Amino acid sequence: MKVLKASAAYLVTYLSGQNVQLQDQCAWALGNFSGDSQECRDILRAQGIIVPMVNLLKSPISAVVQSAAFALSNLARGEKVVAEELLQAGIAPILVNLLTPGNSSIDVASEVAWVLSYLTSKPDCVPVLVSGGIIDIIVQFLGSLAQETSHNSQAVTPMLRSLGNIVSGPDEYGIMAMQSGTLVAAMTSYLQSMHRHIKKESLWVLSNLTAGPTEHIDALIQDQYFSITLCLACNRLPFACVNISHHGPGYLKSVLDVGAMDAFINIIKSPDQDTVVTGLQFIEMALRNFPASKESFEAGEGVACLEALEYNCNETICQYANELLDTYFMEEGCDNGDSDGGEGKQWK
Repeated sequence: MKVLKASAAYLVTYLSGQNVQLQDQCAWALGNFSGDSQECRDILRAQGIIVPMVNLLKSPISAVVQSAAFALSNLARGEKVVAEELLQAGIAPILVNLLTPGNSSIDVASEVAWVLSYLTSKPDCVPVLVSGGIIDIIVQFLGSLAQETSHNSQAVTPMLRSLGNIVSGPDEYGIMAMQSGTLVAAMTSYLQSMHRHIKKESLWVLSNLTAGPTEHIDALIQDQYFSITLCLACNRLPFACVNISHHGPGYLKSVLDVGAMDAFINIIKSPDQDTVVTGLQFIEMALRNFPASKESFEAGEGVACLEALEYNCNETICQYANELLDTYFMEEGCDNGDSDGGEGKQWK
């Protein structure tokens, strides 16, 4: 902290100098300071770091831009006021330009994308970015990198997170993201990525899209890659499948048609109780609306899974399991254990 207080003013001053190497090194040093703590970020803000650092993003030297983006990403991860000051300094159109495919090296774009991810995590900042066309740029960027055999996780991860942050807002943002018709194909590719965090961020995007209005779901269903995407999502993001199914029987059938029942049988074996409840809700909805789904549920040994949940310590799970067994799987002629034979329930 003593070093920062003694050197910050000088380092910030050099950002506006003419020596490119000094700009690069000072930006990198200030970036390291910014990542240390909120107290460090507050000191740097007081020293006037925001405007000159944003201006460095306009440098023709890639190394300088990359160092400036590194510093700004650490600054932006702090309080909302920093993000607001960055927008006031004119960072939005600069980000759009730098992230437009072909305008920057992948290393520069990766650092810039992290700046964007922190800005989009502040809901009040998103409208400014959206009005500047950032959604189209993100979709183009993701579509371009999705075609690569090995996904660049350093670039893709922050861009997916940015998109997930944006489409978690007003429904119109999700519609804008899907207008080009290329997003679902890209998401299908990323859901199959070898990088766990890319899959995780992809599911975050898909979860927010499926939580939107019927227009979102229609756009997804009409896409040629929908069945593949949904099949991948069933196992990893049951909430998305449930979101889609809640829009009506036709949407529920679309989910069942990609083999969702088998996925949800596995889901109710999860140790996570909330996940189990979600799985049971979907199964109840499927059995109620499509009696034919009972056959696939039985074939997948779903009844045995329900029996294992009959006496679960979670009251909601226990109630769901017993109601499903009683309603759909109790043998005809069996009672609740008051028969002369004294036997209990028998399931098909």
